[in-house]
Amino acid sequence: MSSSRTNPIAVLARAGWLKPVLWLLVLGAAMALRLQLPFRATDTQMVHGAVVDSLLAGHNWGRQALVGALEYPLLPTLGLLAAQVLFGPALAGMMLVALSQAWAVCYLLRFRPELARRVVFCLLLGMLVLFLPDLRAAMTALDPNWVAAVPFCAAMFHLVRWFQAGVLRDAVLCAVNAGLLAFCGVGGVLAGVALTLVLAHDVRPTATNRRLGLPVLVWTPLLYCLALWFLWNWLILGDLLFCLKHLWNALRAVAVGHFLKSAALAVWSTAPGLWACMLFLAAGMARGERRTMRGVLVLCLVAAGSRAACLAAGVLPGAATLLVITAAAVALALIPGPATVETVGGQRCRWFWALAVLAGALVLAADMRYEPGADPVAEASFAAGAPSPTEITNLIDRDWPRSRTAVFGIRLPALYHDPAEKRFVARMDYHEGLFVEQARREVMHLLLPPPDGRFYPRGDPAFTRINAGGSQVLLLEKQWDSGWQLWRCVIFPDRESRLQYLQ
Repeated sequence: MSSSRTNPIAVLARAGWLKPVLWLLVLGAAMALRLQLPFRATDTQMVHGAVVDSLLAGHNWGRQALVGALEYPLLPTLGLLAAQVLFGPALAGMMLVALSQAWAVCYLLRFRPELARRVVFCLLLGMLVLFLPDLRAAMTALDPNWVAAVPFCAAMFHLVRWFQAGVLRDAVLCAVNAGLLAFCGVGGVLAGVALTLVLAHDVRPTATNRRLGLPVLVWTPLLYCLALWFLWNWLILGDLLFCLKHLWNALRAVAVGHFLKSAALAVWSTAPGLWACMLFLAAGMARGERRTMRGVLVLCLVAAGSRAACLAAGVLPGAATLLVITAAAVALALIPGPATVETVGGQRCRWFWALAVLAGALVLAADMRYEPGADPVAEASFAAGAPSPTEITNLIDRDWPRSRTAVFGIRLPALYHDPAEKRFVARMDYHEGLFVEQARREVMHLLLPPPDGRFYPRGDPAFTRINAGGSQVLLLEKQWDSGWQLWRCVIFPDRESRLQYLQ
């Protein structure tokens, strides 16, 4: 009796803390293992890091970028901010990615209640990471968007639990995690909407289901998060729909035919592992749990479609590419074993399962032979070919010592990151009137990237006009062979004007 009272395992079991402690140990072990594996730096990490530095420095651009940048959304930035406060700038990105991936894996393990199946799943996942280029490229990317995998896996886990047990707690937690995906960019928003639609379709009022208040409860978290996001845009940027401005300009600049063609190519470049896992999952629909299988298949298609739509519009997919990989892992975790299929489905199901296994194996074998088609590092790359900050400041200092340069948007200020704003002044949006007003107080330059869609959409009216024909208040001082341009505002402060004697 006394030994059982002093046994820590027995004490934790009586208090109901044994399972949470065991899962924390699994989380810590998975995180420690992930930290031993390599990471690849990304431009996405650089942008989110610049926003975090600007926030910590108390500058306006950081607050604007936090809520107004659809391609670099809020939740990954806040996750990186928390990691930087806890672990420091050098380890923040690695700790955030390792924690997000380990946490997502813990949810994937919970899909399989038996210990043996969990071990088999871990071994299978490790082999796929080792042999599949797309999965390996995504896993090694130092991308804060991996944060989106946690609410996505959590929402999928509680969605499956809701399908199986019908417990109201699972429906609420699924809806809450779907709402959090609204802060994860275009891919996250579409995945959150799809999750909520699948859940709301299952809880719709019928003759046997009279939970009339449940559909409202399911939609509330997602709608609340979206409303909060738009409200922050209005309060910080003065424009309720500023976060959609970049996406609108990108969609307006692309023709419908070109969009459809590019989307088809993007679907073709989707990680083949997703299609293989979907084949296995479709074969398992004969098992009997068709609601679960159908819901997961729909979400896999939404993840692939959202990534394809972003690439076709010329918008950074961000979390969409990582959600494709995560959706494939969820489908893999839910695939029933061959023994289960044989006992449930009979001869016909065994043949269907065998054909699906063969087709999936062929898809995976083809994937092993090619370079990754969905690489978050390559998709987010934009910094190549830009003139160095030292080159720009040295050029300016020859005639206008200590003059500052305005950089606009999200990527350009991150590339020329200056938290103290001593030489580079960062703003989210370009307004010629505000720029001239600033030039009346000090000599101002404007750095303009080439109109290739990397830094702003090809349909952006302000920068496209300057690139095409200049401006009445700007004078071109330098144009690089790569297309970069340095402009100087011709309106000077009175104390700086070299033509004051003519007045």
